[in-house]
Amino acid sequence: MISIIIAQIVMKKASDRAENKAIGIFYQYLAAALLAWLFWFLLGPQKLELGFLLVALTGLVNSAGNYYQWRAYGLSLSKTSLFFPLIGIIVVIPAVIFLGESYVWNAQMFTGLLFYFAAILVFFREQIKSTDTGGSNWLFYTLAMVVILTITNFALKLFALNLIFVTNFVIFWYTGSLAGSLFLLWKERQNPIKVSRQNLAWFSAVGVGLIVTISLGYQSLGLGAPLSQLGPLHGMASSVIPSAVGLVLFQEAKKFSLRDWLGFALGLVAAILILLR
Repeated sequence: MISIIIAQIVMKKASDRAENKAIGIFYQYLAAALLAWLFWFLLGPQKLELGFLLVALTGLVNSAGNYYQWRAYGLSLSKTSLFFPLIGIIVVIPAVIFLGESYVWNAQMFTGLLFYFAAILVFFREQIKSTDTGGSNWLFYTLAMVVILTITNFALKLFALNLIFVTNFVIFWYTGSLAGSLFLLWKERQNPIKVSRQNLAWFSAVGVGLIVTISLGYQSLGLGAPLSQLGPLHGMASSVIPSAVGLVLFQEAKKFSLRDWLGFALGLVAAILILLR
């Protein structure tokens, strides 16, 4: 959880420094992929299998989710972070259906879910009425992030169940993500060469944080941790604490309207109910 919190804060800082998010995404995944391949050679090359291409493909899809996360973070860390537990809620559905994790659903879980829907409706109504394009963009980026990361988070558990060694997993995951970032550079016609050393250091720090976080989470899933429990823990470390950081350190409270505060309060109550169920 500590690594998740640090990674989210560093990502916010890096997102603010990146004039073009695609360049930041490229360098974070380049750092993560290089580090993964370095570990692979240091620990001794493992046998490569065709099934690893599926991991790489999922990593490519994940790069799109991370791109939208950067864009949403650039507009508001606090509001975006509140929607991370929603990923943990949605991913419980296939976990219950396909993995038999129905025991997580209780009255507190359903109550928290209702509060989350209320928070989403409050934020959604505010962005629809607003003529500010940044508000509507934030809503799109956040929802796209939630959908994509829900799919890739469920895939993590499936890969862990198939006993794919963590070193092999991160290599193909971040190699696929790096390929996805190259597509984003091409799509936005950006030149990654022109980047300052300071920004490069921040982008690389995000990559290191990501590979540490996903390695620990993947290892936990491989050791038998239920996705229905690990997902909410990830949500707490990615939502409540970063939201407070966004309000205090990044002074996002000054941009909040009364409706935004209401949505924030509803989301905070929902997070507490769900994560402490």
